[in-house]
Amino acid sequence: MAVARILGATDIDRILVDRSLISQGMDSLAALSLYNWLGQEIGVFIPLADLLQGYSIETVATVIHNKLNERHQVVSSSTTKEENMDTGLIEENEIKLSHNSNYTGIENIICLQDPQQCNSHVFFCITAQSPTNTDSLNKLFIDKISEQQNQTKSVIVYAIKIPSTASTSTHARDMILQMRRIQPRGPYQLVAVRNKQEEIIAHEMIRQLKDYLMIIDIQLLLLDN
Repeated sequence: MAVARILGATDIDRILVDRSLISQGMDSLAALSLYNWLGQEIGVFIPLADLLQGYSIETVATVIHNKLNERHQVVSSSTTKEENMDTGLIEENEIKLSHNSNYTGIENIICLQDPQQCNSHVFFCITAQSPTNTDSLNKLFIDKISEQQNQTKSVIVYAIKIPSTASTSTHARDMILQMRRIQPRGPYQLVAVRNKQEEIIAHEMIRQLKDYLMIIDIQLLLLDN
């Protein structure tokens, strides 16, 4: 019914589910209306470019099904992983690391700097380097954050190593789980090197935080290599 109304069709039976919507009269304005309707009613946004490339109702339905199924799997996986972790979430005000300690108790995350000051900004730096190479990570992240943000000793800096998993979406999901054990709630400040794999992972993390966890207060600092 909604598609027929958007296309301006008076008879719903004349809308063919296996033919492209473009061939049935959908123009760019109608595609925009469909895009907004899907987002508001179902919570799924299909890119306008895809809708205008000849999607049929069947194709739209398949895309919606896949996106909702993927969302359910990510949320279920996140819940299961968090329930199976040996230790609970670490609240922000419970972080008490010494000045010279790198160990966080969480796989693939080390603390590069913690000034032990209240209300310090927290940066999560995404890296492909080994977390044991602290000298290199300090030079890469802390020095560059200082240069680009004019912030030096007053920030907490964590490095998250990209795990050896299969896909970008899985990388991002696992890193979000680890990050939220350090800082359960936003806002989040991510740091990545521009035009590297780290930047791709950072953008995927932001997408998942917004789409699946409804967290929108996220900033990304891109460092020049």
